[in-house]
Amino acid sequence: IRKRALFLHVSLPGQVNGAEDLPRDFIFPSMEAIALNLITVMDHLRIKQVVGLGDGAGANIILRFAMNHPSRVHGVLVINIEGVGSGGYKEIIMDKLSGRTVRAGEELNTKNVAKYCE
Repeated sequence: IRKRALFLHVSLPGQVNGAEDLPRDFIFPSMEAIALNLITVMDHLRIKQVVGLGDGAGANIILRFAMNHPSRVHGVLVINIEGVGSGGYKEIIMDKLSGRTVRAGEELNTKNVAKYCE
């Protein structure tokens, strides 16, 4: 895989280990602006397509990128996305499961789902 893949980590301003604090007058780019500018990084490095991984703000950014450039994305894996609702992930998943219609003979083991969500 390493012969065919490139692992690229894009750091946001001020997020690099040991980075100095940003100046008070620094205007941090919006999530949308960062996402739209990822295509520039990909083009500069001649990367045709990516599998995007994102955590927190990175998840927000890679999802925005994928929505704006779907032909450049094989897939995305995101965790800890902000703004998905007022509950935690366990509550969100359990809410989704409780509203799920079950076909005859099909059951969900909510005890195991709850363990998975913890």
